[in-house]
Amino acid sequence: MKRLMILQVVVALFLVGCDSSPKDKPVEQQQIPANAVVIDVRTAEEFARGHVEGAVHIPVASIQRVIDQKVPDKSAPVYVYCDSGRRAGMAHEVLASKGYKAYNLGSYENAKKYLNR
Repeated sequence: MKRLMILQVVVALFLVGCDSSPKDKPVEQQQIPANAVVIDVRTAEEFARGHVEGAVHIPVASIQRVIDQKVPDKSAPVYVYCDSGRRAGMAHEVLASKGYKAYNLGSYENAKKYLNR
């Protein structure tokens, strides 16, 4: 029980640190808006094995090049995830540098939990 609570605090702190708007609430405490875009930045093989319902597949290696075409509305919040969170962190940085309001959900498992999908 105590370990679970510690893990939840660590995850919450990680997500707050990855958010492009530090003053916002952590992802798990936010209401996910209807206009949100969820992006899976894993490989095509990983995506094919399973993904969050409604997620757009954009591998991290392609995100810089295709994001403006795939998500032209920079006012829409963008949530990214991968397998462990490392590639999602890289994608988050690209998105934030291009002016998107981006959130790093970390892993696929976290994304499913936070998005209730």
